[in-house]
Amino acid sequence: MQVFHGIMEKAKEYHIAPSRLHIDPLVVTLSTDQTALTVFTECCRQIKAEYPDIHITSGLSNISFGLPTRKNINQAFMVLAMNAGMDSAIVDPTNKNMIGMIYATNALLEQDEYCLKYIEKFTDKKVDGDGESPSPFFT
Repeated sequence: MQVFHGIMEKAKEYHIAPSRLHIDPLVVTLSTDQTALTVFTECCRQIKAEYPDIHITSGLSNISFGLPTRKNINQAFMVLAMNAGMDSAIVDPTNKNMIGMIYATNALLEQDEYCLKYIEKFTDKKVDGDGESPSPFFT
């Protein structure tokens, strides 16, 4: 948080709005620090409390480094981090389970009005255009 506050002082000095910033509180490895999630989510909550419009991102898979079946840890971390205010992350876009978790979490966190994006993503239908789905982040 000390580093974060220094960044925010510089941003203020240069008149950079918090909404233009993407802050990475740094994810440490769970196998070497059992408080990795707690520390990360507490930082997210404090940052969002002080600057609600700021964006929080992470290198998501850092949490599972050195652990077996990393996808399980990564998915659980994604859901819990999103609940704490993280709104973007470096993820494997081919991991359908992770993408599903993102859409479901956004719906549960009231960031997908009437679950419309979730429904659009997971309802069987013909795909028009390039077949791309809207990004689950920055709803």
